[in-house]
Amino acid sequence: MSDWNRRTANLDPFRDQEEILSRLEQQITQQTAGRIRNLKVEACGDGILLSGRTNTYYAKQLATQIAMDAQNPLMLQNAIEVV
Repeated sequence: MSDWNRRTANLDPFRDQEEILSRLEQQITQQTAGRIRNLKVEACGDGILLSGRTNTYYAKQLATQIAMDAQNPLMLQNAIEVV
């Protein structure tokens, strides 16, 4: 069983996972001062998928670091576009 599944095994798998992802999305939004437009944080298999758009590589990297620190996912895919 993956770490992500272990952390959520005793929880309602849909509601609690969505709540965790929603809180992570809010945390990223706050700590990046809203510099990532259309930010989405989604479960992707045993990991997390970040998507959205930003003007700086710094904001993209900061989102990665926040997600890694908060959830320590087995796999993190950062699909945030720098435009």
